[in-house]
Amino acid sequence: DSDSDVNPGATEVCNGLDDDCDAGTSEDGFAAFDDGSTVTDYTSTLGAGTASTPADVTLSTDGTMSLCDGTYYVNFDVEADVDFAGVSGDETAVILDGAATGTVVAIETAGVAVSLSDLTIQDGDADVLAYFSSTESGGAIACVGASTVSAENVVLDSNSAEVGGAIGLEECAGTFTNVTVSNNSSDSSAGAIALTDASAEFYDSFIEGNSAGLYGGAFYVVYSATGSDLYFEDTEVTDNTASSGIDVGLIHNDSTVDCVGDTASSGLGFTGHGDAKLRRHLRVLQRRRVHGDGLRLRRRLRHLLVG
Repeated sequence: DSDSDVNPGATEVCNGLDDDCDAGTSEDGFAAFDDGSTVTDYTSTLGAGTASTPADVTLSTDGTMSLCDGTYYVNFDVEADVDFAGVSGDETAVILDGAATGTVVAIETAGVAVSLSDLTIQDGDADVLAYFSSTESGGAIACVGASTVSAENVVLDSNSAEVGGAIGLEECAGTFTNVTVSNNSSDSSAGAIALTDASAEFYDSFIEGNSAGLYGGAFYVVYSATGSDLYFEDTEVTDNTASSGIDVGLIHNDSTVDCVGDTASSGLGFTGHGDAKLRRHLRVLQRRRVHGDGLRLRRRLRHLLVG
């Protein structure tokens, strides 16, 4: 054939090709990193992780981490522009498992761009300090500093943190498309998503079944200097819980939440600090499909503003 790297003597690597011309050779459990000039086999590096002791892997070179079907017990420290890609396209077949010992994808270097596609991140337990750099945040994905992170066709499930069980962003920008954020938990606030002077956009996504020990079963949006922005489009936020009763989210002054398109929520709404924020909430609620307890919350907010 036209590819000299594909031949009976070649070593099988995770690239979606039959490198050794043997259809019986499986790529399951294989991983490879391509920096644009060299492809490095990461199979043994990631395979060294176990359910009790995950592999600790630092990526400091720009490139693509290709992951074939399998479960990888690993915590990544990302210091460069890196794309994590599940090769099969099935987000349930490629699993990054943090073994409950740290954040699975940690970004603590400013100025980098990280993307994830077609994979699941589970069982991360945050060890990155965010939320004013004082609290462990983001069990699945943590980003601290002026960087960007994006995810498409990704599941974030059963991760935990003090604040932001699945996602913790501080001074970062995140874009999430066709993402399911489910069954994550926080000891304090934001069972799913915590933003501190950060922004996040969700498109065609589901945020469901997350829980917080105090506030914001789904999200907690806070600020110190610049404010935070959270945007939902065609996204469903359902069945999230918090002990305070603020099941959906808590938002501080100078931060915004926009809900557009076919976006819906269930549960006892969300609240904010200060009249300005309550007015902003009211406008948001009027733009979304509100039902159940959300309708009662809208009426209560109108009473607070007008009465």
